[in-house]
Amino acid sequence: MVSVQESLTPLGKPYIDLIHNDSLDKQARVEHELTQSDIVLLLNSASIQSSPWVRWEIDTAEQLGIPVKRVDISGVAPTYKDMLSVIEG
Repeated sequence: MVSVQESLTPLGKPYIDLIHNDSLDKQARVEHELTQSDIVLLLNSASIQSSPWVRWEIDTAEQLGIPVKRVDISGVAPTYKDMLSVIEG
C-alpha cells in the first residue's frame, strides 16, 4: 500500500483507508474523506466485487458527482505514470 501512496502523492493528498484511518468511528471517517474528495481511485482486487462497503463508497461517490476511476493493480503497485494515465483517461 505504501507504494500506491507514493505514486499518488505527486497528484495531491491521497487518503488510503488502511493507512490513514486512525479514527474511533472508522465509517464516519471514510464518509467524511469521501465527501471531501475530487476523485475516487478504486484499486481493482478480487474482494471489491463482494464488499458491500466498497459498493456503498462507489454509489455515494457517484451520487455526489465524484468520478470513480478503476485502477488495475494486477499484483503490482501502479506507478505515478499509471495513476496519471487513469486520472486523465
